Amino acid sequence: MKIKKNDQVVVISGKDKGKKGRVMRVFPGENRVLVEKINYVTVYLRKSQKNPQGGVTKVEGQLHISNIQVVDPRTGKPTRIETAFCKKIRGDFGSLGMKAATSNVPRLLELYRNEVAPQLIETFKYKNVMQVPKVTKVSVNVGLKEAKDDAKILEQIVIEIGMITGQKPVITKAKKSIANFKSREGYPVGVKVTLRGKRMYEFLDRLFNIAMPRIRDFRGFSDQSFDDRGNYSLGIQEQSIFPEVEFDKIKLMKGMDVTIVTSAVNREEGKRLLELLGLPFRKKQALAPERQLSE
Repeated sequence: MKIKKNDQVVVISGKDKGKKGRVMRVFPGENRVLVEKINYVTVYLRKSQKNPQGGVTKVEGQLHISNIQVVDPRTGKPTRIETAFCKKIRGDFGSLGMKAATSNVPRLLELYRNEVAPQLIETFKYKNVMQVPKVTKVSVNVGLKEAKDDAKILEQIVIEIGMITGQKPVITKAKKSIANFKSREGYPVGVKVTLRGKRMYEFLDRLFNIAMPRIRDFRGFSDQSFDDRGNYSLGIQEQSIFPEVEFDKIKLMKGMDVTIVTSAVNREEGKRLLELLGLPFRKKQALAPERQLSE
């Protein structure tokens, strides 16, 4: 960071806002500094041979660099502090402008903004843009009764779910002991992941367009798994349909439950939203006409 010992700085926030002082010490690894006669903290002194009575004193406490600005010696006005992280970000994306910030938008999110949302507005005649339903989060759960007997299986499933979702899963534990299930309170019983934002859209994109076509004899999912609020739940029998998982390293074939939570208000809106995003539903086949019995 561009700040060093003996620099004159001004505090821009906190209880000492507006005060100026000299930098006494710099902590580059923590992005903090000590400023003379600013940010006093109370310190209680222990009793010792040199100080048998103990006591209370005040010393300067550390300040984060986001709370201070360096004073320009030429103009006497505060200037910005640039950290190494900010410099790296500016070097990587500064020349690209706003295009660099939008280049990482997931493909499915762009599809929703450009095509799905306008079609939903046209279909359901929304008067306000905030009424348009969207996906708010995706929950992935894996039940793992084998985890209490083999810790290596649990470790492998955690790695695989992390590779599939792009986020480290949380290990779920039993809340109470159940003798019939041979389970005790605190035993690991599975893993779960809750995805939001960009990771959520990236996971759904891979699920709809890469993983689902690899399901054997796949004809689509049932449209009867919606709740009254337009949230949809589906089950996957094997994790091997995801290309991120190496088939040779799979120790146990496990399925997973995927719950897609939307902001829809009913089943029709939720189903239409997921259809436009690319979730394949099973088509209802027309019934064949009844044969007329010949006399």
